[in-house]
Amino acid sequence: MEIALIIIGIIIIFGLIGEVIERLRTVNWARFFGVLLVGGALLAVIFSFTAEGVLVIVGAYVLLVIISLMFGVFSKKTVNETQQQGIEKGRNEVAKNLLDILDDETIADKTNLSIEDVKALRKSN
Repeated sequence: MEIALIIIGIIIIFGLIGEVIERLRTVNWARFFGVLLVGGALLAVIFSFTAEGVLVIVGAYVLLVIISLMFGVFSKKTVNETQQQGIEKGRNEVAKNLLDILDDETIADKTNLSIEDVKALRKSN
């Protein structure tokens, strides 16, 4: 029974290693270390480098690393997805402004939207 649990644990760990490695690849390290540096300075001032303070600082950073990796706080993908959403919103706005002067095919061609998207915009206006 114990061996079976150990084997299951090992399988789960190997399954999670890929996820952890993928998340580490997508971390914006400059932003991450910037937050760590500022947070460390603040904690050092608050706790004045006492022995208990050092333990609190270490514990806080361990929690920060775990939470940030779990939620993708420092992820490059999050920034890229936000930029992509902004680009899509801009395309839709340009297409809306062109609806009264151009046909659907031309708008789709110039904004890189599909014909269906342009037709849906035309119906919504």
